[in-house]
Amino acid sequence: MLDESTDQPRRSGSSKWGWAAVLLASSVVVACEGSVTVPGTNQTWGFITVAAAKTSGGAYKTAPIGQFFKGAINAVPNAAIRFDSCIPGLAYSPVGEIVSGVTFLDAGDQITAKFGSADPEILPRLTSATSTTYQVGSGNFIPYTPGDSIAVTIPGATAGFPAAEIHGKTAEPFTIDPIVPPSGNETIQLHWTPATDENSAMILSLRYAPEGSSTINRQLLCSFNDDGADSIPFRQHQFWSNSSITLREVVATRLRTAIVSRTDGVLEILSRFQVPTPLLP
Repeated sequence: MLDESTDQPRRSGSSKWGWAAVLLASSVVVACEGSVTVPGTNQTWGFITVAAAKTSGGAYKTAPIGQFFKGAINAVPNAAIRFDSCIPGLAYSPVGEIVSGVTFLDAGDQITAKFGSADPEILPRLTSATSTTYQVGSGNFIPYTPGDSIAVTIPGATAGFPAAEIHGKTAEPFTIDPIVPPSGNETIQLHWTPATDENSAMILSLRYAPEGSSTINRQLLCSFNDDGADSIPFRQHQFWSNSSITLREVVATRLRTAIVSRTDGVLEILSRFQVPTPLLP
């Protein structure tokens, strides 16, 4: 949350924004206070990320990634716990899907992901020098309908991640009204297609290149209740909307999560639908 005297994030020993680093997705998908604190420095974690991409013909596909590991994480994202809030001036840089600095665990030769009524898709184990993941392979995608259910089955492995199953719902498509810098110090009014239930968060990243920079490397990062409307006051968006800024962009993300708490950690599905939606070749 913001310190109203400075519009900067309040600091604490275990920042609720800390789970941004473990989303295995992108730095845009964070939410102030939207987390479940999980104590312990060497817990067992399982994350399955699902992100929508769009073909030139308008169909949706995804390339799920499963990762299982031991490591220290302060908290994990929970889309059902979020408050309307923004943090201005955060650093921004594109990030990859693979977590680092942890001990990866074997979860079996393959896991399966079933979308809606379709047959289960096999995600084989892929091992490299730096990570172990479960996915269909680079450049491969699975057809699906965003908003469908998802069920993931993990066979488990001895001395690795235990057998488990988790069910959830993938993030559904939405549209959002264009967001443009106001001419003065007006509040930015936001309108988008609301979610169908309360287990969803809307994350907004207003990214920009600061004056004198040719690279987009800062952002105003906001988390909202996914009810279809909100606003951003001038004091928060002023750096993004400043007339001297020549490089800026807007990325909105619907985040859905499904969480199974375990005695030794957490298993979670993270599903996102982003606007603009990434396009496949």
